[in-house]
Amino acid sequence: MKANHESAWITIKTGKGDSEIFVESGQFIFGRKAAALELHTSQSSVRNRMAKLKNMGNLDIQPDSHYSIITIMNWEDYQANKIEGGQAEGQPEDRQRTGKGQPKDTNKNDKHYKNEKNNKQAFDLYVFYIQEINPKNKSKQRALSNIEKHLKNNSHEDLIQAVKNYKTVCIEKDPLYRKDPANFFGINEPYFRDFLPEIFKPQEGDDSELRKIYEQLKDSGELVP
Repeated sequence: MKANHESAWITIKTGKGDSEIFVESGQFIFGRKAAALELHTSQSSVRNRMAKLKNMGNLDIQPDSHYSIITIMNWEDYQANKIEGGQAEGQPEDRQRTGKGQPKDTNKNDKHYKNEKNNKQAFDLYVFYIQEINPKNKSKQRALSNIEKHLKNNSHEDLIQAVKNYKTVCIEKDPLYRKDPANFFGINEPYFRDFLPEIFKPQEGDDSELRKIYEQLKDSGELVP
């Protein structure tokens, strides 16, 4: 089975050039033409078979203009059954070794879950930054890597709030002068920290456009007071 065992960014070639796709565990990127060549059958046959599997509830299909993302339904259950089956067939010594290894395996699974969660939150935060700030420069991979590191010590909500606070400062600037997300969430110079909710406050008595925007966002509930 081609499904990913771990979440990952996959680079594929499309009509738009190289595209980076985030694929979670239990998913894989699917192309009808490539599948037909590999299976030595027609594209219509591949389409019909995939549709049948979807109707049977075995998988879900998220179509795109150049590819589809296939999700194996109940993927986690299949992996659990596979592990349990392997242990049942193993020798007593193998079972003893597995028993001793369970705490380590549990810690590894917990770490994998946290990494997978951070990957999704980092991507969501990157997209939010691009939509809100609209900078000219967008260093995606470096930004995602930096955000994942900062999520270990900062909550997703605080980082979202930092972006909202930064928006009140840069909204009148030309996109060329708005921070690249990789620099806003920099490692050596973490610019975002100045905009965390417990730190950032416009100066009292400031009647500038910045103050007006800040108050409007706060009144609308978009900013945490």
